[in-house]
Amino acid sequence: MGRFSRVQALKVLTVVSTQLAGTTLPQAGDLLSKARDSRTKPVALTVAALDPSGGAGIAADLRTFAAEGVWGCAVMTAITYQNTVEVTGWEAVGAHSVTAQLETLLGDVYVDAVKLGMAGTSETCHAIANVLEGMGQRRPKLVIDPVLRSSNGASLGSDDLAEALAASLIPLALLVTPNLDEASVLVGSEIAGVADMAEASRAICEMGAEAVLVTGGHGEGDVVSDVLCHCGEIVVFESERIASPDNHGTGCVLSAAIAASLAKGNSLNESVLAGRSRVASAIARGFALGAGAGPVEPLES
Repeated sequence: MGRFSRVQALKVLTVVSTQLAGTTLPQAGDLLSKARDSRTKPVALTVAALDPSGGAGIAADLRTFAAEGVWGCAVMTAITYQNTVEVTGWEAVGAHSVTAQLETLLGDVYVDAVKLGMAGTSETCHAIANVLEGMGQRRPKLVIDPVLRSSNGASLGSDDLAEALAASLIPLALLVTPNLDEASVLVGSEIAGVADMAEASRAICEMGAEAVLVTGGHGEGDVVSDVLCHCGEIVVFESERIASPDNHGTGCVLSAAIAASLAKGNSLNESVLAGRSRVASAIARGFALGAGAGPVEPLES
């Protein structure tokens, strides 16, 4: 300890303890209320995996949060081994680590919205759900992008991941944003066309989500249809498909942009429109990075 002796250190600790005696220390809720009131930006949190290419996962989410004007925080669930051509594998960081990351962050920072991407394992799903359920009324708005496999078909989750999502996290979600393949896995049937998308969105809502947006960007045709089920009502969004070979990360950008918009206090419908607009502009700014599909770019400059 250098010239600062152990005896001196004990004296300092004694003085501090004496000064604190008889005082009331602020509770965690009080600290979070002060943090919320003193902020200059809304805060969104991504709970997702690392994509070393930066095109998807945490990197894409944080770029999207920045583009939407909110402060981005991140909790890592897994590390993927991928480039623009292929996914060669992945490794979960472990449920204990995810819990520790979440509890440490959420004990200090007031988060307005959470975007969940790749959870990886059922254990991680249950760990995330336990933390969020324990927050009570302070629980942030939750948007789930239920990542189950990569665009080239590589598995990005344990065999029981879809079941764990349905049992533990989807019931906590304000919105779930599966693509056609993910929705098919969640409901256990093939999806072809808008009618099937509407039926699937209703089925996933019955799992407990407040709303479900089944996205059709991975489908075919000149028109992209996304189907929203909210409070029993079905809304179909249509837009012209933007042809581009560089389209890696569209699902991440969509869900992150929606979460960011919700963090700013916008309604669900407003946030879905904001997310679809952000994806369209990000695809238009996509660029080649390697030999395969390059990333979309949510940032405008």
